[in-house]
Amino acid sequence: MFRADRPPLPCGWPGALLLAGGLVALLLAITEGTKWGWHSAGVLSLFAAAVVLFAVLGVVSSRRSDPILDLRHITHLPMLVTNLAALLIGMVPFFFYVLVPQLLQLPSALPPALRPMASYGAGLTIVQSGLLMLPGSLLVVVGGRTAHWLRGRLGTRAPLFACMTLMTSGAVLTAFFHNSPTQVALWFSLVGLGAGYGYAALADLVAALVPRREIAAGNGLNMVIRTVGSAVGSQLAVGFLQSFTVHGTPVPAEKAFTVGFWVAAALGALGILLVGALRIRPYHQDPTPESTVAAPAPVLSNQH
Repeated sequence: MFRADRPPLPCGWPGALLLAGGLVALLLAITEGTKWGWHSAGVLSLFAAAVVLFAVLGVVSSRRSDPILDLRHITHLPMLVTNLAALLIGMVPFFFYVLVPQLLQLPSALPPALRPMASYGAGLTIVQSGLLMLPGSLLVVVGGRTAHWLRGRLGTRAPLFACMTLMTSGAVLTAFFHNSPTQVALWFSLVGLGAGYGYAALADLVAALVPRREIAAGNGLNMVIRTVGSAVGSQLAVGFLQSFTVHGTPVPAEKAFTVGFWVAAALGALGILLVGALRIRPYHQDPTPESTVAAPAPVLSNQH
């Protein structure tokens, strides 16, 4: 039941529509780029629309006292670093989500003409490859549940550093050693554990950097940026599979996998540098409870 004396909650509908439109245009362009062609009129128009909508959103947000997108979530340096880290945490695992199943399911018994050029597949079924990737997926939960332990002993940035280090290590090891399904599953487990640390670290960092009343908005923007990273990472991986093939066939060449894993490693290494640059400095301090409580009225003594 609504109270008549309670003012309605502010809602920035123009900002919400601009944000939704910009995200739809951006994600549609990214996900359909390989199908429509990255230089097609449709994809270029979607990218241009996303840029325009986000620019207008910035103008609208700067003129409101209660914007749906607080620009400090983007322009404040520690929050900018945190959001860039979210982009990378979205990108790196999706290289593995796309490339590892393809690598594990690539037939090991190819026609004789192709065997000298493509002898790196494991020939597993969809179920077998899924079971091999299951431990890495479960370790995402383990990383998220144990991040607080790491944070309590080594500091707020420690889970994020562990995330980037583990994902980078997993990518490098997979680029070098991927001929055995067991090896691939082990290296993927490092990535899964690192991702778990990263998801928990992002929520902690947002809570440490933004006012309490804006934590939900800060986490929402952070998650959106991570989703964009996931779309970009998966499309880059698909692009490598389509660009590097065994000559005259659609079979992905080994170079498609090694290049993809090395790119993931480079992104993880960039994340390590971002952690080094991160400083926990809130852009606004909430008023302390003491400062918001009215001082008690003076007690008047009875004069006789």
